[in-house]
Formats: sequence, C-alpha cells, structure tokens
Amino acid sequence: MTAAATLPPSNILRAIGAIVLTALCFAISDVYAQVLTKTLPALEVTFLRWLVFVAFLPFWLRGRTFASLSTRALKWQVMRGLLAVFSGITFIVGIKSMTIGDATGVAFCGPVITMAMSVWFLGEHVGARRWLVAAISLIGVFIIVQPGTSAFQWASLLPLAAAAFSSGTVMLIRHMHGEHPDTTLTYSALVGFVVLLGFMPFVWVWPGVSEAYPIMVSGIFGALANVAMIAAYRGGAASRVAPFNYAQLLFAGILGFLVVGSVPTGLAILGMSLIAMSGAINAWLESRQHA
Repeated sequence: MTAAATLPPSNILRAIGAIVLTALCFAISDVYAQVLTKTLPALEVTFLRWLVFVAFLPFWLRGRTFASLSTRALKWQVMRGLLAVFSGITFIVGIKSMTIGDATGVAFCGPVITMAMSVWFLGEHVGARRWLVAAISLIGVFIIVQPGTSAFQWASLLPLAAAAFSSGTVMLIRHMHGEHPDTTLTYSALVGFVVLLGFMPFVWVWPGVSEAYPIMVSGIFGALANVAMIAAYRGGAASRVAPFNYAQLLFAGILGFLVVGSVPTGLAILGMSLIAMSGAINAWLESRQHA
C-alpha cells in the first residue's frame, strides 16, 4: 500500500475540501471571463487574468518570491508555463462562442488525454477497462459538440485544445516531480504574463469602469483556484480527490445560468454526466491500482 493511500482521514477530507474549492474558484473565474469577452478581446481577457495572478503571487508567497524562482528544470518550467497559457487562451476564446457549461464539459475530457499521453510519453500501462472508460468520456464530448449536425460549431474544438494543453502541463508536473509547488506556481504566472504581454499592443482595448469588477473577480478567483489545487494534491491521494473536481461542471452550469443566463440543453447535460461518470470511475480504478 502506498503512502498516499494511508493518509489520515482528516488529510483526505481537507484535500477533498480544497479540490471542491478549486472547482468553485475556476467556475467563478471562467464565468466572469466569459462576461468580459462580450466587450474585450479574448486575448486581453486572458492577459488581465494573468496580470491579477502575478499581482497575487507576493501575497501568497510572503517573502518566498525570489526563492521560488530557483529551479533545476528551467526549460521544463518554461514549457509548462507556455502550455498553461495556451490552455487559458484557447478556453477563453472558446467561451466567447459557447455556453460556459458546454465548454467546461468538453474541457473535462482532459483526464482521457492525460491517460493517452502517459502511455506515449511516460511509458505507463493502461488496461482495457480504463480505455473503455475513456471511450465513454469521448462519447460524452461528442454528445456535447454534436459533430456532423447543424448544432456543431468549430469553437467547440477550442476547449478540447485547452484540455490537451492542460494535459501537457500534467505530464510535465510528473516529469518535474522534484520541483517545489511554489516554483511551478511562480513560473506558470510569470511565463504566461510575459507571453500575453507581447500580444497586447495588437489587441488592447481600454476596459471601462463597469469591467473593473469582473476583471478582479476573474483574476483573483483564478489565482485562488491554482493555490487551492496545489493544496488539494499535496494533502491527499490524487486518485481520491480527483473525482470531486467534477463539481466544477455543476458550478459552471449554475453560475452560467445565474450570471449570464445560459441554460444547458438536455443533450449537453447528458454529455457532461457521461464525462463526469467516466472521470469518477477512472479515479476509482486508479485508487484500486495503487491501494
């Protein structure tokens, strides 16, 4: 039995609480980013979220900012930062044309992509049962996206790209297993900020006073989501807490309705349910494997 599997129940409960908080914070950040895309370019919305993220870092690190820059894997940290910002860009561009619930549902096929990547890049073995679960998740994505029908739109592929980029960041976290979480958090913020800053002269539109509130909400909750996620996976076995991350689907649907009035269709709810179910089953299979 692994050390992670023998964590005290109190640690597991704190980790579960942290991952549910992560899901809520990401949902809040995303829905307000969608609000901003109605009046500002998507690249600028992404930049503003990263700007608040960078400004938040010193408060979180509390004197450890310079220490967090020390890394033995600079190349991989920069690459992970690039993948993280590409994930943010593609998702925010996608929600400009999709409901937040649908986009979140498509993006949650990320664990399936991560599983496939782990076979090709890390040489991990994946059994037939987990491939079957992955197929169920992909069916859920197809139900949401509806390729080949009049309901299909190319923008729905952007959250899928966001999931692929995000899966790449997971692969690099596994590759850099000796790096401190503060270091990864710092480079994710700084690399994304620098990359997005380079685009701003070409797309910048001065935000109005009415946009100040959603900018702060999206940025602060995006930063809090990253911090809570690190706390979640430091405090509990990943396979045990991961299923609770699917609470973001519920939060995204509720907040999308309350903030922007979007209502998911019956097919979208079915697709999201299949994706959430497959993710929970996959995490359960993984917990049995490492028990």
